[in-house]
Amino acid sequence: MQAVIQRFHKCIQAENELIGELIVSALNKKSAIIVGDLNGLNEIMRQESGMVQTLGQLEEERLAEQTALVESLGIQQDVTANILIEAMRAAGVGSWFESKSLIEGLAWNLQRLKEHNAINSGLLEQSLVFIENMENLITRESDTTYSGEGEGNAARARSLVDKTI
Repeated sequence: MQAVIQRFHKCIQAENELIGELIVSALNKKSAIIVGDLNGLNEIMRQESGMVQTLGQLEEERLAEQTALVESLGIQQDVTANILIEAMRAAGVGSWFESKSLIEGLAWNLQRLKEHNAINSGLLEQSLVFIENMENLITRESDTTYSGEGEGNAARARSLVDKTI
């Protein structure tokens, strides 16, 4: 069982390291978005694609090792991390606390990555809204005058840029 636990720990450690790299990448992506570095953003996203594929493979390995660990502990049900840790502790597995720490670290890193991705998503949405507003302002695609009742005037102002080609 100790060999299974070691492989399980190794998988979680590898996932944690890769998620740490994805967090650094998310921070770099944030900077690229803010300064408008599209080439840098594309390169970051290309690198992230490879990291995410590797993370998927590591997750499959971790789940296989977790299944082997669950079977060696004699658990007959699908388990959550808490159930697995408690079963390890109850079985007298000496490294149960290390498993707990690694799993908690994985959950914490995943939460941090999720938060950084949400920030970047918001920045991208703001950038797109800004671009759309600038395009509307330049091309006069939206109504810019209103009637006394608050409705847009049907007549459009003349466009600064002719979009028809």
